[in-house]
Amino acid sequence: MMRTQQLLGSVFFLFLAAPLFADGAALPSLEKSRAFIQYERRPQSELSKLIYLIDRYKDSELSIFYEGQLYDAATAAKYAKNYLRKNYKKGTAENWVSRHCYRSTGQGSVIYVHYPDGAKRIMKDVMLEELAFLAKVAGRQAGSR
Repeated sequence: MMRTQQLLGSVFFLFLAAPLFADGAALPSLEKSRAFIQYERRPQSELSKLIYLIDRYKDSELSIFYEGQLYDAATAAKYAKNYLRKNYKKGTAENWVSRHCYRSTGQGSVIYVHYPDGAKRIMKDVMLEELAFLAKVAGRQAGSR
């Protein structure tokens, strides 16, 4: 049971950082999102970036394909925060994503984000893109103060 929860936690953490849908209608702009507002209120850290990724997508319509199963965002967020809390041991958000967001821990299969339109992308790639976008927007916000 513990192994299953840990495995699902890693899966669900990975799920939550997919980029905006192609039409941009599924999520509010980053600057107006609840996740970004919360991110700005927290002390800035690498852990805060990872929490932002979870919060940003937990109410989305995205799915994660992990070892033959599709999981929804709401379920993923719950497990993701638990997995992060138990396993994060410092380091950069980019290194965490690169290490935990590419292949499943069980079968070693590539993890994909599935969009409502049927498109899919590799999880690690979209998470790294989202972190880069967050850094750009956060830097722009800091410069305007």
